[in-house]
Amino acid sequence: MRQRILLVGTILSATGLSACGFVDTALTARRTQIETRVLEPAGTFQLKNANGSVEIQAGAERQVRIEAEKAASSEQALNALEVVIAGQGDHVEVFTRAPHGPWGIFGPQARVNYRITLPASARIDVEDTNGSVRVSGVSGSVRVRSVNGSVHVEDAAGEVAAHSVNGSIHVSYSTVPPQGLHRFETTNGSVAVRLPGNASGSFEADTVNGGISTDLPLAVQGHFGTKHLRGQLGQGGGRFEIKTVNGSVAIKKS
Repeated sequence: MRQRILLVGTILSATGLSACGFVDTALTARRTQIETRVLEPAGTFQLKNANGSVEIQAGAERQVRIEAEKAASSEQALNALEVVIAGQGDHVEVFTRAPHGPWGIFGPQARVNYRITLPASARIDVEDTNGSVRVSGVSGSVRVRSVNGSVHVEDAAGEVAAHSVNGSIHVSYSTVPPQGLHRFETTNGSVAVRLPGNASGSFEADTVNGGISTDLPLAVQGHFGTKHLRGQLGQGGGRFEIKTVNGSVAIKKS
């Protein structure tokens, strides 16, 4: 059973890498689209992408700046590759509309890399199929889902939920909110969580093919094994749920 799980993970990872890596080798047509929208400090920003990376960082202005670097295998495919932006004020939504045809489920070879700057306290919801996602300096809630790609969240200060199938998850907090749910889950990849020294919360961590390590003074509840961990850090705090199948779990001090 262990060999079967590892083999499936390898096949899925290879498929994801070929989907991303192969696309970039033939992308001769390129264009960059830059737009801004008003976004309230506590507004919601949503982004859905198919192929390409996503980078989001906090800014000081009351707006979201969207830079979309589009690339495709031909000018015709590039013209059919759309970046759709809707809304303003308390909600801005961006999504990629990719061309379709007899080339398969991804259509002609195409991708969009996004670079986003928005208010630090905005709430973020990102979905990406083939590509990594990085979020930096955001104090609002962060929700990220990727299929083939890693997830990095740096200097978080709100609730974080990160999910991947083929990719690692790395999350660091500048401060941990006094309550809330933080959930990190992947199938093929490691999970690393870094917390400030004054953090509090309850922890549940599980892995199938990997180990669990921590350098924090967790009060362990029950047995602390190499595959399972239940524990409490400090008094009160939020809840942390961490799961992976093929990968390690690390809970560390920042």
